[in-house]
Amino acid sequence: MICADLWNPALVHAALLSRPTVLCAPINSASGIVSEEFSNERNWLLNVRFYAMTYGTPVIMANRFGPEGTSHFWGGSCILGPRGETLITAEDAEALITASLSRCEIAKARFELPTHRDADTPLIQQLLAAQLS
Repeated sequence: MICADLWNPALVHAALLSRPTVLCAPINSASGIVSEEFSNERNWLLNVRFYAMTYGTPVIMANRFGPEGTSHFWGGSCILGPRGETLITAEDAEALITASLSRCEIAKARFELPTHRDADTPLIQQLLAAQLS
């Protein structure tokens, strides 16, 4: 998934059904590029936090930082844990950030979530099969 792909919940859902260990979210987001009323800085974090929490999947979001022409790329790169918690956020500058992810914590977060825990039940499998046929 690259940038705007992450605003399409169907694409993200399809990508996360296979339960990847981590969702990488490279974005190219400038301040005020959508509109003055839409905050890319606030809404990108809300967007990726929702996916991390809903799917129990850590997210690594990387954004550009600095000016280009009349645009300013706000940075905000971050790593979120499997419950949507912020593990680390880049300061307002170019930066290299790292965080440790635990497969055990990912498994625990996923078990707590009906999104994953209940997806393997026979009833859900039957419903999915019926929808596909």
